[in-house]
Amino acid sequence: MAKQIHKQFTNEQVKELLEKYINKEIERKYIQATLGIKKAQFFRLLKAFRNNPKDFSIDYERKSKTRSNKPDPHLERWGI
Repeated sequence: MAKQIHKQFTNEQVKELLEKYINKEIERKYIQATLGIKKAQFFRLLKAFRNNPKDFSIDYERKSKTRSNKPDPHLERWGI
């Protein structure tokens, strides 16, 4: 099962790893093993970091609304 790196690491920790990779201080496979990610996800992170290092973030942003646990008012009317 894939890890959710935004729960495991801070933005600064990931930035530091990517900076060290760019400066050829550490290898890609070391970062992948540390973060628990595959090659494709590593390169997505690297691309995002290179495109905007100042505002780079691994925080998860939900694209759609979550389901509501509120009861449907139409069903309440019928006692369901």
